[in-house]
Amino acid sequence: MRFFLSIIIFLLVSIGVYGQSDSETPTVIPNGDILLRNHFRISTQSNGGVNTLTSFFIPSIRYGLGNRFELRFNPRVQLSRMKGGDFRKVNSGLGPFGMGTKIALVREDGWIPDIGVFGFLTFPTGLPAFNNSKINSEFRLSMGHSLGNRAGVTVNYGGTWDGISQGPEYLYTLLFNYNFSPLFGAYIETFGTFSKEEEPSHQLHLGASYAVAHNARFGIGWRKNFSSGLPNNLIDAVLFITIPR
Repeated sequence: MRFFLSIIIFLLVSIGVYGQSDSETPTVIPNGDILLRNHFRISTQSNGGVNTLTSFFIPSIRYGLGNRFELRFNPRVQLSRMKGGDFRKVNSGLGPFGMGTKIALVREDGWIPDIGVFGFLTFPTGLPAFNNSKINSEFRLSMGHSLGNRAGVTVNYGGTWDGISQGPEYLYTLLFNYNFSPLFGAYIETFGTFSKEEEPSHQLHLGASYAVAHNARFGIGWRKNFSSGLPNNLIDAVLFITIPR
């Protein structure tokens, strides 16, 4: 009964949220547990007099496989509205499908941090307007360490490749989180990318989360881009539900 109730909540709640950061934690979910994530994102962008409003709905399924492995599956539904003068264009439908795995390599012990690696592939499924017809790949090294009983820091280094560019786009994240209580927490994060073909980009993320039940947590996040030509005014909303084995 608990399993079916969690599925119903996951399908019906369209805006919930764990303030969704861009950092991957080095730890994996417990063996046999299922983590359902209902991710909703809105962004705006202006380019040459054309304003674009883009929204994503990305349900995600994560499964703990053993004590050190985690599997992940990410379908995507996307809506894009472009408007400028007499120009109007709307695209909506399925976007790319992603799948990947995370491996926990080292667990925190004294000054030694948690260390994990994350690999992910995104396949060009859905509407052609939402993908580049190539398989995208991503790899990250993640390190994290607690700072007392309430705080922690997480660092990511890695890269992505869209299958078209001559080389990968490298990325970094630095996240600090603080739990004010067992129910309420917040984070601040910097995120950036750089490559040989494009100018570096940098973002600032702020977010908060609240545990509404023993196995459910939601929150909201906001991000600011400091580079031109990138989406701005991004708002993230995600609901996490854990189904124990």
